[in-house]
Amino acid sequence: MMAGLRMIAKAYGGMTINGVKYVWDYAADEAVKESEMPPGGDRWKASERAKWSARLATGDTNVR
Repeated sequence: MMAGLRMIAKAYGGMTINGVKYVWDYAADEAVKESEMPPGGDRWKASERAKWSARLATGDTNVR
């Protein structure tokens, strides 16, 4: 995976390149195609759980 995509997707939660949307998988710590992690799916739920667990552990509860 491209280093730039990784940094941007991690910082902003996702991005679109040439019509393909990539989202950040917080559980796997990598950018994946949105089709591989649809909202509401098991992988998406695990990613959200990991994202909020990390934020609560550091005291960062601001919604971005």
